Amino acid sequence: MNNLTPSTGHATTDPYDVSFGQLKGLPDVVQARPSTVQSVQFLTGTTVTYIVQTLRQAAEGDTVYLQLISREGGTRLVLPPAVTNVIARQRDAITTRTRSEAGKRVAAERKAAGHVQTFSEEARAMGLNTRSVNAAKRAAKRAAKKSK
Repeated sequence: MNNLTPSTGHATTDPYDVSFGQLKGLPDVVQARPSTVQSVQFLTGTTVTYIVQTLRQAAEGDTVYLQLISREGGTRLVLPPAVTNVIARQRDAITTRTRSEAGKRVAAERKAAGHVQTFSEEARAMGLNTRSVNAAKRAAKRAAKKSK
């Protein structure tokens, strides 16, 4: 890999540049276009610009390159696959929890309004069986991850 800066020809030691240079152009790497987001604080009017780009390497996972630009200057961060996996897992867990809570709330509202559940015993048994099978699959997946 060529980690030379274009202007001076000297080697760069910036982790952002080194990491990006190592991944960009590899045959098993797919990249998204950079996305720019401008965040303005309502009370202070302070503006921060974020530039986000994700590169996915088939064997490793997603690496996110984040640039923050504010009036104090700029910062560049590399979020490795281990970190992006945690972020994705936490987002999925929160989504699952909020959907469950919303479903329970809707069920309680319907029950309070006098709606009668129409599940038959057969449907209940099928649902229980499906949940048991899925729980076993999740347990096997967790066990496989722990053994790695």
